[in-house]
Amino acid sequence: MTCNILMVMHGHYAEALLKAAEMFICEHPPVDIIPVEPGDSLDELENQIRSYVTRHDQVLIITDMMAGTPNILCSRLLKDHAFALVCGTNLSMLIEVLNGENTQNPWDLGKLICEKGKEDIVFMNTLLKKENQQEE
Repeated sequence: MTCNILMVMHGHYAEALLKAAEMFICEHPPVDIIPVEPGDSLDELENQIRSYVTRHDQVLIITDMMAGTPNILCSRLLKDHAFALVCGTNLSMLIEVLNGENTQNPWDLGKLICEKGKEDIVFMNTLLKKENQQEE
């Protein structure tokens, strides 16, 4: 069974992130987007998300930040609907979703992309300093 991917993010961030990922991944599974814009009705947005998770099986929702409206709206639905929710999505994580096994269950895919995201968040000054010290 295919994992259905829904991006719920502020403004045009999801579209821009997907476009950036497509620089690395030419062909990928379908990705649905629900943008959250200033002035949007929160009830309407929540209903759109609820409708999506009701219509689809095996859903992975990715949001941009934990304390943001997109993630809060999705979190509210977790008590009544079965889907995987990952917040803090970055480009490396999205590439992993698009390039990975889209046939695995969304919970395993969610855990996998969280690990990938953590691996790619590095304070480069410290990393390069360690490498320079090892070379001496």
